[in-house]
Amino acid sequence: MNRLLFLLLLGMTANSFAQKLPVLKSRSTSLDIRDGNELRKGRWNIDPKTKPDIFKSFIDNKYKWVTFISDSDSIRFKVKADRKYQFLVVLNEKDTAFTQIEGIKVVPYAQFNTRYVKSHDGKSFVEIPQIYELFNIVAALTGFGKKDEGLIVKNTKYHLDLLAWFDKNKGEKIVKRIDSVLSSNLMTFVALKMDAYAFELAPNGKIRKSKVYNRISNGLVNTLEPYINDLQVFSNKSKFPEFYQKNIPFYNSQI
Repeated sequence: MNRLLFLLLLGMTANSFAQKLPVLKSRSTSLDIRDGNELRKGRWNIDPKTKPDIFKSFIDNKYKWVTFISDSDSIRFKVKADRKYQFLVVLNEKDTAFTQIEGIKVVPYAQFNTRYVKSHDGKSFVEIPQIYELFNIVAALTGFGKKDEGLIVKNTKYHLDLLAWFDKNKGEKIVKRIDSVLSSNLMTFVALKMDAYAFELAPNGKIRKSKVYNRISNGLVNTLEPYINDLQVFSNKSKFPEFYQKNIPFYNSQI
């Protein structure tokens, strides 16, 4: 096929696709979003460079109405979980932003089967779970964790042993990422650490999701999940499972 003809057909296909998408017109660079019953004023900044620019709506029922509202127009979608809804935002009749709403199914915090309930009902457990401690170790290696006086307990032999074992891994990506997060908002430490309880270490060293817990923190998603791949790399390189096993007597003494 002639190259010029091919490019012409390609352009026509792209234009046809664009013409089929709903359009929201705006004279302002920011939009309001009504996500179900919640109105978020100025929540959305129009960005023509991001394709698509994705808004995630968390669905805990069959569907939710999501409305994008500009200074002169609005567009509404009946959003269901695991579905994507695309439209175009045209800014000042000139710039076009390809925008997408993604329905995310809200998973319950935990799912307790009969066997689990029978073995746990009316009982209390004190634990030092492996991934929970792995996250604490990463936090202890961050510049923020080393500087802050309240985040990490430092006046112990365990802390000295921890630094001796892991300090060579302080340059790993996960340490830098968590350092950045803690430096910008210390309270994220609580959610990340709590959500670590929803993961466990398999016998082969693989970090896997708990069969019972999805998350512990008060949020719609597990806050630590986006960091798990980097946490896995850190665990492998630093030989964290070996360190944990070596320190079980100390953990038991704490319990």
